[in-house]
Amino acid sequence: MPGPDGKSVMHAELQIGDSVIFLNDEFPEMGAKSPQTLNGTPVTIHLYVKDANAWFKRAVDAGAKVTMPLEDTFWGDRFGQVVDPFGHRWSIATHVEDVVAERDAEARRGGLRRLKREALRAPEKQRTGCFSERGSLTRCA
Repeated sequence: MPGPDGKSVMHAELQIGDSVIFLNDEFPEMGAKSPQTLNGTPVTIHLYVKDANAWFKRAVDAGAKVTMPLEDTFWGDRFGQVVDPFGHRWSIATHVEDVVAERDAEARRGGLRRLKREALRAPEKQRTGCFSERGSLTRCA
């Protein structure tokens, strides 16, 4: 549905698999602000898909910037994150293995240390988590 000016998008539906996401252009006068106006987004749209490699490539080919490279994670998913040209953050994942509890605890410790290093190297507005001095994930101020 076009906006009042005939150029903007007042309402659009994007179907991914069996899920529908409603989208619109920025309309500040109606409280609808873009991630670019807000200097980032507090939201990550997460997609579980059958082939994360193909979806990730498709996103990058369409202009998304990689903020977390696609890789096999300690929690059993192939996972990565991108930011689309409009400033929306997307995580893309495929479940690749069920992780045994003992192995998960050890992997989580190592994985959180790696995530902390990556998060601290990222520009502040692209950081996906905040970490305490001991390296555990904590709430951002």
